[in-house]
Amino acid sequence: TSVSIPDGVSSIGNYSFFFFFGLADAEGFVIIKDILFDYYGTDEMVVIPEGVRRIGNSAFGGSGMLREVCIPSCVTEIGNEAFRDCSNLQEVKTRSSQMQIGDYAFYNCPSLMRMCIPWEATIGLNAVPASVLIVRPVSVVVKGSERQYIYDGSGKRFSVELIPNRSQ
Repeated sequence: TSVSIPDGVSSIGNYSFFFFFGLADAEGFVIIKDILFDYYGTDEMVVIPEGVRRIGNSAFGGSGMLREVCIPSCVTEIGNEAFRDCSNLQEVKTRSSQMQIGDYAFYNCPSLMRMCIPWEATIGLNAVPASVLIVRPVSVVVKGSERQYIYDGSGKRFSVELIPNRSQ
């Protein structure tokens, strides 16, 4: 099953492909053009596919199995209620340099403890629970590789991650 969206279409309404299981790829994603509309998979750890620019409204809403999500740098927008009611979601990681996070995007995610989001993120109304530690990456170049230091709100370093240098 497939859907063809004409080039002139500028918006598609909320829940347009809700319960259209036949549109999901092998991993459970419903992606049309560069928008991830829905997820029907059952994986605990999900990596959003490269090429997705926007995670649609309620795309992962109520995904009870989801524990961790990794969002690539190409994603610039997380829609309203995109991860709402994901009761087991514990961690969100992104490499995006800019991002808009919609209203209630992570609302009622009681297990969510930590999010790594860019400094330039615009965070919507009640998008992130108050109990969540939001960390912001600060990068420095060290001997041909990039070492990424993650700081908490006080400026104290608490995690280090090595990222391969793509220019080598």
